[in-house]
Amino acid sequence: MTERHKRRIEKYNKIQKIKDNIESNVEDLNQDNPIFEEDIDLCIGLDIGTSTTKAVIKEVYADYDSFYIVDFTDYGIEGQEYLIPTYLSENEGIFSIPKYGEAYSHTNLKLRFIEEEDKADLHFRAYIALIIHYIKRLVLGETWK
Repeated sequence: MTERHKRRIEKYNKIQKIKDNIESNVEDLNQDNPIFEEDIDLCIGLDIGTSTTKAVIKEVYADYDSFYIVDFTDYGIEGQEYLIPTYLSENEGIFSIPKYGEAYSHTNLKLRFIEEEDKADLHFRAYIALIIHYIKRLVLGETWK
């Protein structure tokens, strides 16, 4: 086994341990017995690309370098659920994020926003709000609707 391979395995094991710890904490937060006496500050990191978006969650004041890569499940790209297409559906003025493979109304959200096209600001903000809402529900252990 090469040194590079060993480092990758160590990194994977570290990430898995952190992920398991966060999932355990999320499960505990859903119970009536809080595991923390104080609130936890979480930071959401979004990487909004022209075609896909990815997100991570990090505990701000953690003593260790912990983060959780957001799994978008049915909304993410098949086989790469940590990537979600950067597009948006709109039906009678109601915005939603379509499941992967479903029809969508607005695409090129980032480019349209950068180029200041008509209604691009509204669509881009709606997309970001829906992504944050999805992540909030994930952290709270609620189902996405």
